[in-house]
Amino acid sequence: MSRSSLSVSTRGLVLVAVPIVFQILFAVWLAFVLADTQKKLQAQWQSEELIRLACQLSRDSTDVIVYMQMPMQMKELIATDEMAQTGLVRPQTDYFRLEEVASKNPKNIEPLKRLKSIGLVLFNLQQKELENAEQVKREMALGHSEKRARMLRRAKKRTAKRAERRAERRAEKRAALLAEGKPIPEHLQDPPASRGVMLGAPAVDHYKLMLKQHGPQFYSAINELVTSEEESMKDTNAFGAGSIARINLTLLLIAISSIVVTVFLGYLYSVSIRRPLKHLSENGRRLSHREPLLPALPGNDEFANLDQLLHLNSMEIEEALTHERAVIDNAADMICTIDENCKFVSVNFFVERMLGYLQEELVERSAADFVVSQQSLLAEEYCRKAISDGENLFELRMQKRNGDFAETRWSCMWSDDDRKLFCVVQDITEEKAIEQLKQDFADMISHDLRSPLMAMGNSLTLIEAGVKGEISPEAKASVLASAKNVEKLVALVNDLLDFQKLKAGKMQLNLEPHSLQTIVREAAELLAESARQKSVELQLPQGETSLPCDYNKLLQTVVNLLSNAIKFSEPGKVVVVDLAETGGNARLCVSDSGPGVPEEFREKIFEPFEQAPSSRANEGTGLGLAICKLIVEAHGGKIYVDANRSETGVTGGRFVVELPLHAKTSQEA
Repeated sequence: MSRSSLSVSTRGLVLVAVPIVFQILFAVWLAFVLADTQKKLQAQWQSEELIRLACQLSRDSTDVIVYMQMPMQMKELIATDEMAQTGLVRPQTDYFRLEEVASKNPKNIEPLKRLKSIGLVLFNLQQKELENAEQVKREMALGHSEKRARMLRRAKKRTAKRAERRAERRAEKRAALLAEGKPIPEHLQDPPASRGVMLGAPAVDHYKLMLKQHGPQFYSAINELVTSEEESMKDTNAFGAGSIARINLTLLLIAISSIVVTVFLGYLYSVSIRRPLKHLSENGRRLSHREPLLPALPGNDEFANLDQLLHLNSMEIEEALTHERAVIDNAADMICTIDENCKFVSVNFFVERMLGYLQEELVERSAADFVVSQQSLLAEEYCRKAISDGENLFELRMQKRNGDFAETRWSCMWSDDDRKLFCVVQDITEEKAIEQLKQDFADMISHDLRSPLMAMGNSLTLIEAGVKGEISPEAKASVLASAKNVEKLVALVNDLLDFQKLKAGKMQLNLEPHSLQTIVREAAELLAESARQKSVELQLPQGETSLPCDYNKLLQTVVNLLSNAIKFSEPGKVVVVDLAETGGNARLCVSDSGPGVPEEFREKIFEPFEQAPSSRANEGTGLGLAICKLIVEAHGGKIYVDANRSETGVTGGRFVVELPLHAKTSQEA
């Protein structure tokens, strides 16, 4: 299955980044279009403004032309009108405004030049007419009589005729220069009107002549500007309408494209996520059911790495299961699983060697079917107890196929997840046989050895006392040594008997309240001679600590501990016995100044016939501490070796006995 190896985070980044890039490109394009549109709109506004100013120039110029061609009488009637005051200078003002706007467009430079060369002539004549009107106004304001005014006008007419002829000649020359496009020299300009003569008529006649020659060119230049700008406005309007349509279409296309791209990327992302997830889910299901997995996903993204982990886990699980099956199949014990109905679910191959049955013969059958008939109900009870308690340890006698019996020890543990009881069944037939041999040996010692030893000890005592007659000193020393050896043998036999009884749980404890200090003092009295002979001082606890105990057995324990402490202490040292109450227990500590117990022997020393390495280790039987441990545990307490430093600061052994202040009853013990 081919698939992109991009990581999940990279795919998500692509899914987010592509639409954002589309939006950024769209924003840049839209900004460019808006800037271009603004530029076009500004050009359109300039064109409209230019046309408006051109129309205003044409209108104001027409008004002036009409005014300039009026008879003198009409001009005098409107001498105080707005036209006489400011109307004559409006065309020139309009021109300057038009020039300011039109000069921004290079294509208007030539029409502006022609309009300016023609307009200057007309504007100068209009300026002169304005000055004449002002002079007339001033003269009328000075109060001249009508007659004086007519005389002045006739004088002006004569002067004007002469000036008109001169002006016509200058106008012809100027027209020729204008036609050639050359500048007009200063001497060909119209001279200022003379004061004290009739005003208006010569200037008007000259104006009419100039208007006749250059008026069409003036209006043609204005019309050329207007026509050019109208053409530009047509292009701008067409661009504006086309731009709006194009923008709307582009917006629609971009929106659709963005949606399509986003949906497509989302689909690709969902597909790229869904397929590996389904693959991982299926592999997880197969792994849980221990079925073969699908092929590993290619690539190195998160899903491929996770799938590789699943395959690696599958391989490790298979290896572990293979190893487990090999261990179970080759185990020297019978390993099996039992369901809630006490029926076998699985069993390993060792059952064939242990009981002689095949594996399939036990499956779906009850465990009670393979034990002796006397213990069938007991087997079911043990299984149910293991299920309820979670674990159990018990022994059963199972029947083999050939009719023989096998003593077995069952170690069971219940699993709530699997709803099965996992059991390890050990064949302890030989162990039971060895225990029986031990018991037979102990019985033999107690019956066949103890009695003769006691008889020998009594006889030696009588001989040593001289009952049978006086004996020589040498013989007496030999008899005394023999009597001590017999005592050691009797002590060994007694220790063996006590150990076997305690180990088998056949020794009944007689629990009654007794003082621990009293027991310690009595034990010290029994060992006082041994302590005196070795110059060892016994430091005993004070006070009274009472608890339920078997006086004789606990006395035997304290005697053993004190005897060991005296035996391993150096001459002249102190054996300290401490007694305290801690947490509902009585804590008895016996500390000596001997070599102490190495850490590796602190647990082993309480096993039968085990002793710590020492020069005096061979002086005992190796059963004393084992008997002490069984007696203390029978009382519900514990015994152990503490750190090799006593509370007095002397290096040596330190044995601790902890007994409950409220022990079990005698029957329970």
